[in-house]
Amino acid sequence: MFSIHYVISRDDDHPVDRVTFGGGNLSDAISRARSRIKAANTAILTDPMRPHPIGFLIFDAAGRELLHREYLE
Repeated sequence: MFSIHYVISRDDDHPVDRVTFGGGNLSDAISRARSRIKAANTAILTDPMRPHPIGFLIFDAAGRELLHREYLE
C-alpha cells in the first residue's frame, strides 16, 4: 500500500488531496497518480477556480518514508 499526496505547488508539499493506493508495486502507484493529474487538468476547463494538482508525492503506507516525487508541470 502507498499513500499518494497531490500538491499544487513545487514550493509547498502540503497536499490538496491524499489517496491510499492498495496496488502491489510503486510503478503502478506512479501510473495511477499521473493518470489522475492528467484527468484533473482536463477538468480545469470546466472549473478553472478549483486548485489543481501539478505533482505528487508517494509515501509508504505509514506515510513516513518518501518513495517518489514528481511534478508534471
